[in-house]
Amino acid sequence: MKTLGIHIGHDSGSSLIIDGQIIADVSEERFVRLKHYAGLPVHSINFCLAAGKISFDELDFIAISGEIADLKLKTLLNLSDEQFAHIVEQNLPHRSIGRKVKGLLRNKIVYQESPPLYLRFFNLAPKTKVIKVDHHVAHAASAYYTSGYQDCLIITCDGVGDGTSLAVWNGTGGVIKEIRRYDTAGSFGWFYSLVTEALGWWVGDGEGKTMGLAPYGDRKTVTNKEILARYLPCYQEGELVRGIDFGAVKYFKEFDAFHWHFPDARKIQKAVEDYGPEHVAAEAQYLLEESLLQFIRHWVIKEQAKNLATAGGVFLNVKLNQKILEDTLVENYYIFRMRVTLALHWGLPSRYPNIFPEKVLLKGLTICIGDPSMATMKLKLF
Repeated sequence: MKTLGIHIGHDSGSSLIIDGQIIADVSEERFVRLKHYAGLPVHSINFCLAAGKISFDELDFIAISGEIADLKLKTLLNLSDEQFAHIVEQNLPHRSIGRKVKGLLRNKIVYQESPPLYLRFFNLAPKTKVIKVDHHVAHAASAYYTSGYQDCLIITCDGVGDGTSLAVWNGTGGVIKEIRRYDTAGSFGWFYSLVTEALGWWVGDGEGKTMGLAPYGDRKTVTNKEILARYLPCYQEGELVRGIDFGAVKYFKEFDAFHWHFPDARKIQKAVEDYGPEHVAAEAQYLLEESLLQFIRHWVIKEQAKNLATAGGVFLNVKLNQKILEDTLVENYYIFRMRVTLALHWGLPSRYPNIFPEKVLLKGLTICIGDPSMATMKLKLF
């Protein structure tokens, strides 16, 4: 079974898995040398195919994140109007054909996008299925199927993906079941990104700097606690009791990379000026840790979980993960910390459970970080 994961957007890239083995996983930015490149991942796809020693028409599945009706996908795969409409229809069964056609026409009119004759990247083979994988399904599956646990509670958390910011799942006997989802009003990721922008860093890139700055500050210095707390979603017993209106999220595109930003970042920027960046970072880190820990505790107790697996951008925060470990919430804790393009592959069984038997799913990930070609990896998770 040969599956290619493709992401077009912030951090475009691709990954390849053959019969359950990770062959390669790489960001397009490593070839075009533009941080968080959001264009077509042509170079990364070619790298993955070369690493796997296969051709494009040998692929069985292509897993796509984001909007399946994105015309960039049509360009990348050199699809005819009929092929593109068929793929959209297969992946969006809840929409009527009339609405799909109108949507495609509307996109063409709005974007006026059509590739020139010299842009022909890949030709889709008749046997290859293009599948839209829900963002958080991909996160949940990547955490569960690489954890080595037969039974576990799964938490996925990031800014937003396919309308979801936070989700709870149960993994038992190779099957994942959704327990609860929360939309952007409950986004811990957007809260932390809002503070990151106010500190002067790139949303979707600088959150690690916010985390790294926090230990140098003293949250007690921030005497007006409401400044940050007003943007923090409030959960009680697993219920979102106070959601946040983050306003119209804006973006600026430079060199095919997106800079997302929030209208209320200016208000927090005033707090940075008044109290100091390190102290604001310390307060944000504390609020994230305490709020998400409380959320996780509830679901661990309710589900009587002994094993916990997490994935998503928020769980790239290593200080948060340290707090989860120290809290002894569960007997075992596993974090999937690799790219979403790699996570896409494990979301496929949710659509085709009979095609992806247990034997093609990884039962514990031993690789960590290194060259995009996984064959060179020797580091192991501890």
